[in-house]
Amino acid sequence: MSDEPKLEEQAIAQMVETQLSNQIKAVDEIAVEVHTDLLQAVQGEVESTSIKGKGLVVQEGIRLKEIEVHTDRVGVHPISLLFGQIKLKQPMDSTVRVVLTEADLNHAANSDLFMQNLPDLMLEVQGKPVRLTLQSPVTLRLPTDDRLQVEGHVLLHQNECEAVLCFKVTMAPRLHEQLLLDEFCCTSGQAISLDLAIALLQWINEQIKVPYIQLSGVDCQVTDLQIRSGQLEMTAEAQVRHMPDGSD
Repeated sequence: MSDEPKLEEQAIAQMVETQLSNQIKAVDEIAVEVHTDLLQAVQGEVESTSIKGKGLVVQEGIRLKEIEVHTDRVGVHPISLLFGQIKLKQPMDSTVRVVLTEADLNHAANSDLFMQNLPDLMLEVQGKPVRLTLQSPVTLRLPTDDRLQVEGHVLLHQNECEAVLCFKVTMAPRLHEQLLLDEFCCTSGQAISLDLAIALLQWINEQIKVPYIQLSGVDCQVTDLQIRSGQLEMTAEAQVRHMPDGSD
């Protein structure tokens, strides 16, 4: 039996590549593999899809060193295929693997896309509300395997007063368990109380234990996080509500 993809598989794979290109500013390599047959294709059914890319530059110039997306059965509206588009019948479940370098992480963390969608951190310290607003620039480092270092400053709002808090934290991010903290300190600016430090660390721990990411049309639950050789590798289970079309 030939390993060459069937014509209907090639056609759908080309449609996927074309639709993805609307969201990609640049790419070193990209490959789409589709498994289906003619009868399934006519009915808008695809057995599985695999997408692999390297050096993808997406919104705000954010770069992904590597990305892999694997899906099982996918249902699309057959009429949409006639117009060269992929419109899902229902949300699509996928497994996603992403690799980012230290430079990729810093570019993403300081992008308008990240900063504008990052909500203020609301804490309660000694029964009083405290609001922290992260300011740009933020510096992320991957000094050794399993270690993430974050350095930056936040605007602290407390008791109708504002102050700048500069910080540096070095930790071992761990999913579903307590993070391992190597260092947490204020490098300059406003001194931090013990109660505020504890509240902040508890919040960081909760966010890292079960990180959940929402993007336009996509909900992701991170299932694995690895740091090694100066790179961050993340695996997630994603539910895609609609394919990107460049208008999001």
